[in-house]
Amino acid sequence: MATIGGVPKVVVCDNLKAEVTKPSRYEPGINRTYQDLAEHYGFVVLPARVRKPRDKAKVEVAVLIVQRFVLARLRNRRFFSLEELNVAIRECVSAIIGMVSAIDRKHCPLSIGTAAGTNREDESSRNRRVRHAVHHRRFHGGEDLQRVEAR
Repeated sequence: MATIGGVPKVVVCDNLKAEVTKPSRYEPGINRTYQDLAEHYGFVVLPARVRKPRDKAKVEVAVLIVQRFVLARLRNRRFFSLEELNVAIRECVSAIIGMVSAIDRKHCPLSIGTAAGTNREDESSRNRRVRHAVHHRRFHGGEDLQRVEAR
């Protein structure tokens, strides 16, 4: 969670057997270890519906962008160990995170929410977060609010 700078409120995952033991929209069975992780960090796990790609459309596009960016930067390089490859991939992903953070600060300078690892926030912080979410919906076309709230 340190990589994204916070903890999201909701995680939408695929219906992998490693994560979801009983697929259901209303009462899914979540793997016990994965549920413990969610409780520790304070997020909710919502499995995507089967054969409903729109449930994860933003994530799929983000994966495509990252994949293309990393492959474009590393396609002409040779790596002689897995460690060397992982370091190069981490550098590329860090560059992407830096670009996204700069764009977010430019378009949405108000940064709110609680610090990573903190589950408490006072009422004024909660009100600011709600006002900010409404502003974000109106002026930024409903962009991913989970990412904003994770900051």
